[in-house]
This record gives sequence, structure tokens and C-alpha cells, in this order.
Amino acid sequence: MEANINEIQALDVVEQALRAGRLARVNVTYGGQNGDLADPVNYTATDAEVKAYVTEAVRSGGVPGLRADARADFSEYVVDRFAPTEARPFALLQLRPKTPFG
Repeated sequence: MEANINEIQALDVVEQALRAGRLARVNVTYGGQNGDLADPVNYTATDAEVKAYVTEAVRSGGVPGLRADARADFSEYVVDRFAPTEARPFALLQLRPKTPFG
């Protein structure tokens, strides 16, 4: 019972941090697929850190919605950052391929 209470409290802390914009969910577009990292990351993580987290997760098959790819390389990808909004009450980082338009 105590473990369940601790888990619920930990989830509440994460949810509060997401809503406050301190943590962010990470969405990835790769190889025509799209998925989210299972765990949130610091909103202030550098682009290089976000790319490293995603690279490790995709290479190990840890992103639901994306096939594992041992050769995944996100060095040329762009990280877009979005603060929480009323419609989306959590911060969001999106990792996407670079396009000719930006």
C-alpha cells in the first residue's frame, strides 16, 4: 500500500512539473513514423541532450510507435520547443527532420 502511495505522489510531481513547463514530453518523427519517449525530460535540456536521449531510445527500441534502428542518427534533426497551453497542458519538445524551410 505504501509503495502505491509513493508511486502516486511521484506521478503527481511529474504531472505538476509538466504543467509548469519544467519537464517536457518528447515527440519524435523518424522514418515516416511518430512516437513519444516514455519518460519526460527537462524542458531546458540542450538540443544535443535531447538528440542523445532520442538516439539511445530509438536504437534500443524504446520509443512506442517507432521501429528500433541501431543506426538511427538525429544529428541533422531540429528540436522545436512548445510551452504548455490551455489546449495542451504540458511542455512539448518535437524532434523532426530538417526541411528546406527550416
